[in-house]
Amino acid sequence: YCASDVYDFGSWQNLAVGTITLVACLVFQALAKGFWKQLYVLFGLVVGYIAAICFGMVDFSSISSTVEELGIVSLPMLLHYTPKFQLGAIVSVTLVFFVSAAETIGDTTAVCTGGLGRDITERELSGSLCCDGFVSAISGGLFGCTPITSFSQNVGLVAMTKVVNRFTIMFGALTLVIAGLFPPIGAFFSTLPSCVLGGCTVIMFGAIIVSGVTMLGQCGLDQRNTLIAAASFAIGIGVTQVDGFFSHMPQVIGDIFSGNPVAGVFMISMILSLALPKKVDLKDIDALTAETLEKK
Repeated sequence: YCASDVYDFGSWQNLAVGTITLVACLVFQALAKGFWKQLYVLFGLVVGYIAAICFGMVDFSSISSTVEELGIVSLPMLLHYTPKFQLGAIVSVTLVFFVSAAETIGDTTAVCTGGLGRDITERELSGSLCCDGFVSAISGGLFGCTPITSFSQNVGLVAMTKVVNRFTIMFGALTLVIAGLFPPIGAFFSTLPSCVLGGCTVIMFGAIIVSGVTMLGQCGLDQRNTLIAAASFAIGIGVTQVDGFFSHMPQVIGDIFSGNPVAGVFMISMILSLALPKKVDLKDIDALTAETLEKK
């Protein structure tokens, strides 16, 4: 996460700015009081951005070039692409949406577990999937953009700050809309070097891992669940790290799984979950029998 256009990947300048950003986040979170603690990521971004300016990593000329190309205000173009119906593309996008749905389920569940400290409800899960699908249909069909999916970094941010407020999230979405309508604002955000962003998000990615491990622990790491998780991680992530693994397979398979570990983990876990027999708990049978007798 410390690559920039000015210095090579892994250079001491990138590492220094990323370290300064990370340390600023940790120090602010440790010393701040009250609600100020929740702003440590923003504080780290500001400190890291200033440090990047001192190292000459920030190029403000991109803002002026963006204004010359797109102007001050830029409205989206509706129906820019002519609709075409190709069976291969339809099958590919359908499979991608299944993977996206699994990611949305995981992210939404992790938000409820890490941010609200409770399990997700069926209504919340259904609403997140409906929102994901509806917005993706509007984005791709009307605006010609890529499908929309949940963003795992936000899960880590919610788990760390415990801020789950619709007005706060709405303000973040409004900021993105404004950045899209006003190109100079979007260009300003794009001047943020990758090493600064990496210094902040390294904690968020760690929080995502912790949330995932917590959810696995809540499911119960018996022999069956451990086997499913181990095989899914090892195969689903491992094959994406090998160049040419999908070269002799149909292109549609390579397009979906080669650069997306989530897709591989999802498919392996679903197959194993359906194929491996479940261990029947006698307590569950007794509870079900008692409930049936009570209804009768």
